[in-house]
Amino acid sequence: MLVRTFKVARSGDETEVLEEFAVDGTLLKEMREHERQAAQELGEWTERREHRGRDGGAIEFEEVTFAKLIGDPNATRAISGLLASLAGEPRGAGVLADQREVDASPASSAAR
Repeated sequence: MLVRTFKVARSGDETEVLEEFAVDGTLLKEMREHERQAAQELGEWTERREHRGRDGGAIEFEEVTFAKLIGDPNATRAISGLLASLAGEPRGAGVLADQREVDASPASSAAR
């Protein structure tokens, strides 16, 4: 892959040994192709694909602000569960605690 050669340069009474390096690009290409084939056979290789939305169009997205999430009980529970899992609490601990808060809030009492 990498070849090191030495050249002798002479100028009058002075002699200097120079190192020269060369890369075998053809060999490197062949090695990459073998690695690619092995990865494909093991299922570890995927081709890059462009992601598209419905009907091949652009991917649609909606910007969600924190203000929108505060009024949505499902989003509040999901965020609470996520924070609980990040804090290392048992799964669902944050969701249950948050559900009790939503059930006990004056807004949910008035809606009943």
